[in-house]
Amino acid sequence: MRRYDVALWRVWPSLFPEWCEVVEAASAFAAVEAVMRRHGCMTVKHAAAQTKDGLVVYRCFGVHLKPGVAGWRRVRRSSILGSLRQGVPRLRGASDAARPDP
Repeated sequence: MRRYDVALWRVWPSLFPEWCEVVEAASAFAAVEAVMRRHGCMTVKHAAAQTKDGLVVYRCFGVHLKPGVAGWRRVRRSSILGSLRQGVPRLRGASDAARPDP
């Protein structure tokens, strides 16, 4: 497994990508696919992945993931935000005071 710097563009040409992340994956396309799945994105106009050492540079246009293939599961943004908030105590308002803690 190698570490890849991945950038995804929904609109092309554009100066700045929608997402930039460093991920660990078996191949460059697997890294692109992992970032797309993480953000619940089924299509991008342009994707680029580069190993951290710069030996592999991968660029592709018009990437489409198909639902139901290779374990695709659509992720709602609210569930992503909820998972980011786990472990952070929630402020309880007056309407929540009557409810017991889970």
